[in-house]
Amino acid sequence: MSRLASLYCRVISLARGDCAPAPLLALSPGMPVPPAVEPIDQRPQLRVAAAIALASALCLLPLQAFTVDARQLPALLVIYVIHTAVAGFVLLASFTGLGARRGDGLGLLLVLGLASNLLLSLYLLPYAVPTYPSLMSSAFTTLLIAGAVLFSWSTRRTTLVGVLVCAGFALVGAKLGQQGLPMAPFVSTLCWVAIGAALAVACARVLGRFRSRLIQRQDELAALSARLISVQEEQLRRLSRELHDELGQSLTAVSSYLWLLERKLPPELAELRTRASEARRLVTKTLGEMRELSQLLRPPGLDLYGLAGSLESHLEAFRGRHQIATKFTAEGLPERLPEEIETAVYRIIQEALTNVARHAHAKSVWVGLTGRGDELRLEVRDDGVGLPADNGASRPSGIGLIGIRERVRALGGTVSLSSGAGGGACLRASLPLPREGGGAPTASGADS
Repeated sequence: MSRLASLYCRVISLARGDCAPAPLLALSPGMPVPPAVEPIDQRPQLRVAAAIALASALCLLPLQAFTVDARQLPALLVIYVIHTAVAGFVLLASFTGLGARRGDGLGLLLVLGLASNLLLSLYLLPYAVPTYPSLMSSAFTTLLIAGAVLFSWSTRRTTLVGVLVCAGFALVGAKLGQQGLPMAPFVSTLCWVAIGAALAVACARVLGRFRSRLIQRQDELAALSARLISVQEEQLRRLSRELHDELGQSLTAVSSYLWLLERKLPPELAELRTRASEARRLVTKTLGEMRELSQLLRPPGLDLYGLAGSLESHLEAFRGRHQIATKFTAEGLPERLPEEIETAVYRIIQEALTNVARHAHAKSVWVGLTGRGDELRLEVRDDGVGLPADNGASRPSGIGLIGIRERVRALGGTVSLSSGAGGGACLRASLPLPREGGGAPTASGADS
């Protein structure tokens, strides 16, 4: 009984997530190493910077149009057309695939394009308010710091762009000096531009140091998370085996002894025979619940029959427990997948179905698996109440969703949660598959 109580406590601890796993010193030899932190998506920063550039053009164009001479208006319009074209192109590109693939290059284009246009403005309108040379230093400093902060530029790139800006300003100032304009304002402004460039380089250096430490910390946490998942799965596997084999056999033996005791008792001990019969029924019920718990901890079919068969059985049990219609489809799956992928996909679908039963108030749920080349796509969709209008962005993610993200991340995949097209919620995940495949692809399906 003490062993049973100890095992029960361990099962409850794992279910609650407050277990104390083994020391986390290193990753297991066969466990996949979490991928390095993916590059930062710079599209939001591009949109902010481009939108600010366009707004500044709308504000400054009327002001300068009233302050410059009428003969300078064509040059002023050319300058603002270039400014608007550069900022508008970057803004539009940030909403396309180009922004996702070339975010870093678009940030460099925005800063260098606007800086070049400012130099052109200085050359064509050297003393037109507010493009007086001394005011240019603020514009150049803003651009350089924006590159270092918004676009996460390295110290080397910020230094290079700062040198180019200073050199371009000095060249424009020298050209204007040859035309007879006084050089003193340009020399003092060049000093301020150099100071601004140095400030931007310092910002890039400090932010780069903080960013490298953050990335290192994220990598460590990702490795720790993968190790925790691995240890938890191993404990669940061991507990499931102990419940099914050792304690299951013990309870079966106890049930047999009670049955023999019930048969051997004389008729005058009818009350004792009744108690023995009730005890045997209680043991039989406990044995059934324990086997069901063993299935939840680690379904034996996952190791014996693979992912598709285990999911069909789980969906059938889910349908019986919660009275929610289920449909399962699998297309293009190999006969067997790597163990870590099968376990991760099973746990992801298990957690997603748990969320459907608890929160969705759904009448039906659909689970789909599709293998395409070197990618496995997973989708869980229900017809329930769906997500809030902001897709849950204003609420912190629950432990279940965090666990799903960590499992997908540990295998180098991607995951998203959104409202379904016809209502309800939709969970999608994509996992990379090993190129050296197993058996031939198979397809299966089950629905109710």
